[in-house]
Amino acid sequence: MYVDLRKEKSNNNAAGYMYITPRTLLAIIRLSQAMARLSFSNEVTIDHVNEALRLMKSSRSSIGGTEPEAKTFAKMDRNSKIFTIIKDLWYKYQKKAIRLDDVAKIAEECKYTIENVHDCIKIYEDLNAVHYDPARNEIKLIE
Repeated sequence: MYVDLRKEKSNNNAAGYMYITPRTLLAIIRLSQAMARLSFSNEVTIDHVNEALRLMKSSRSSIGGTEPEAKTFAKMDRNSKIFTIIKDLWYKYQKKAIRLDDVAKIAEECKYTIENVHDCIKIYEDLNAVHYDPARNEIKLIE
């Protein structure tokens, strides 16, 4: 993934302010290890690496400030988009439990299935970022 990032940036001069260096690789490794620690795991998994990469991309796009929010959302992967929907609802509901039906309704408008929503929640639940209620009808973000 690191090599792909370097190739992408070397071929794209439009985003010249963003350098992919060996320090970037070190940051990805450290963030991945931190994500593993947060989930009380002794091993770093691909999910931890993917979340570290998502965090780095989000961080870098936030300092660029040139892209409209809709364009940034369009560049996200499916799970990031669904998690963004969950976060937006979380703040809209003033940090109270979110109904799964509400998330599924908005996700459906974005052409995602309920299975996509469940897959996303499973990933973030494994990372200890969200929590399902026992009936699996409501979601809470873990702060």
